[in-house]
Amino acid sequence: MSEPEDKITYDELSQNLERYSNHARNGRKILVTKDKMSLFYMIKASIINNIINSKNKEISELKSKIDELATPPKTKSVLNEAQLTLIKVKNRLQFFDSINDEALASICANVRILKVKKGETVFDINDDGEEIYFIIKGSVNVVMNKKIIVTLHIKDVFGEMAYITKQPRSASVISNDNATALLRFNIKAKAEVGEEDIYTQIFKNFANILSDRLVKANCPLDNMGNK
Repeated sequence: MSEPEDKITYDELSQNLERYSNHARNGRKILVTKDKMSLFYMIKASIINNIINSKNKEISELKSKIDELATPPKTKSVLNEAQLTLIKVKNRLQFFDSINDEALASICANVRILKVKKGETVFDINDDGEEIYFIIKGSVNVVMNKKIIVTLHIKDVFGEMAYITKQPRSASVISNDNATALLRFNIKAKAEVGEEDIYTQIFKNFANILSDRLVKANCPLDNMGNK
């Protein structure tokens, strides 16, 4: 009696791995003769590895989805009263043109509301500091050599040039009202990752401010030359 033919030949095993992989997934047995057992186990190992790799990928994707669902949504930080006030009045601050509320909150530090009595000094001439001040209520006098140069009122801004020049204060500022309230803040010295465009816009705004002031300063000289 002749030997039975192989149930699965070498070529069949080589050419139909996907079909046998499906057999393995479905729990179906694959029969081979003894002389093909070593080849069978090699291919079986390959099929199992493919299945394991596929399952590992599915597990990894599932884990990523679970982690994503488990991560709480990013929420905006709670802003204090002074920060909310800064956002409210930012349209009065030319150096914050084209800066949105979120960007403004991220680049401004030490935002405080100060209450200053009449005669109290906000800062003295030659003091160091880059704080910027916005008058919420009351008024202040800008003083040089014991003389009042100008009186600033509600919605006026002062101290902003120190951020650009990095120079000591060029004058003293003294409260002119018993109920003066000032919004004080700093623009952070260095941009963090992702904030570069914000600072570029701020420097452009300051350049426009300086340009406007130079034009205004030159107007009296031009008028004198025309006389």
